[in-house]
Amino acid sequence: MITQNEKKLYEAKIPWISNVFSILLMIIGFFGFLILTFTDRFAQILGIGLIYLFAKGLFKLLNNLNTKIYLRYKQVSIETGVLSKQVQDISINKLEGITVTQNIIGKLFNFGSLIISTGGIHCNYYISNPMEFRNKIIN
Repeated sequence: MITQNEKKLYEAKIPWISNVFSILLMIIGFFGFLILTFTDRFAQILGIGLIYLFAKGLFKLLNNLNTKIYLRYKQVSIETGVLSKQVQDISINKLEGITVTQNIIGKLFNFGSLIISTGGIHCNYYISNPMEFRNKIIN
């Protein structure tokens, strides 16, 4: 049975635009596979570097897809991780600051940066509807 503390009151979504950089890295890195396959030894060194970019982009994309941010009864829960899982539960009573930052593109597409800070934890995530999430925390 789910208790009131475990019930998800609101879930923040990670916006699609936060995956654009990861996908660009993967596209650039894909050329590394082509370089390794079709070129000589000197160019293959460049190919290995580009494959690193592919792996970094893939890892970042998977991390974004596996990040969950929930508002529960008296806490904010943040779950991240690809190969391992990290869960942070932040008590709403102990929050020192909530900062929302939206630039012009963020206002147009309704996403922004949410920064939650306590004494020992400082979390920064790009989410959809950051003002709505902030208002749910405050109320």
